Amino acid sequence: MAATKALLLVSAALLAGSALAPTLVGVAPEKRFLRLFTFALVVAVIGLSAFEIATNLRRLLGFLDWDNFYYYLRNTRHGNAALLRAGSALLLGASLQWRPAEGLALPKAALALALLLSFSYSSHAAAMGGFGPMIVDWLHFVAVAAWLGALLFVATSNIWSPWTHATRAEAVARLSAIGLAAVAAMAVTGVVSTLVHLANPATFMASPYAESWLRKVIVVATVVACAIWNRVRLVPLTRQDDRSTALRAGILVELALLGGVFVATGWLTTSALPHSADAGVNAFENLQGFIEYLKERSP
Repeated sequence: MAATKALLLVSAALLAGSALAPTLVGVAPEKRFLRLFTFALVVAVIGLSAFEIATNLRRLLGFLDWDNFYYYLRNTRHGNAALLRAGSALLLGASLQWRPAEGLALPKAALALALLLSFSYSSHAAAMGGFGPMIVDWLHFVAVAAWLGALLFVATSNIWSPWTHATRAEAVARLSAIGLAAVAAMAVTGVVSTLVHLANPATFMASPYAESWLRKVIVVATVVACAIWNRVRLVPLTRQDDRSTALRAGILVELALLGGVFVATGWLTTSALPHSADAGVNAFENLQGFIEYLKERSP
């Protein structure tokens, strides 16, 4: 199930990021490639969503039929989220087939945000904490998707020859700004999301959820380190040498590491929560409780 969730998350993030990236970085891959790529992502998002629900029903009931599948879609929060996801993915895919790289920026952005919201709507944060934690979770996903799409478009666009140096410099400058903003947003929203589930620090620290969370933090830290290296070392090199493609290789590494973040996220989101259903989910109060917990454990 963790692998399914990871593939679903990365497919949705790439689809949303593909809608946002042309506006964010000002460049795009070849249109034929982009149409084929986004079509595959729409199929993946809808297919994996259906597979996830079917797997859940088979696990709960021991069998699967259409009536139960339809009932689940209509009458559960997860099913409603899947319907929103499928609808927004279909409409976004259609707009990307019609205008893959340019035009329809606002409709594409709205559909991309709706697609990402469908995950937060059925997330742990929404189920336990309501509207506030759900929005924080959504903003976290938006930041990741925008960064992922920007990286992908800069890496795969035809801007890495000497005669496209000016276009490449502009796209790289935009990518650096997006990466910095995304890391800042991810850090803030990630901390808040973690605190929502920290009602009982002792239970949290000893839980499988904490182990999954730690794996994700390690992968994210590795991505950030790679991004810093690209920004500090390879971006100036690209500006100085119009034939250098070292930054492109660095971006591809950054993309691969971000893929690892989604694997860790799939693992995290399928882990059991480290608290009961009636636990406090106020991030500030949980932070105070965690500070007290650390004080009690300090020598």
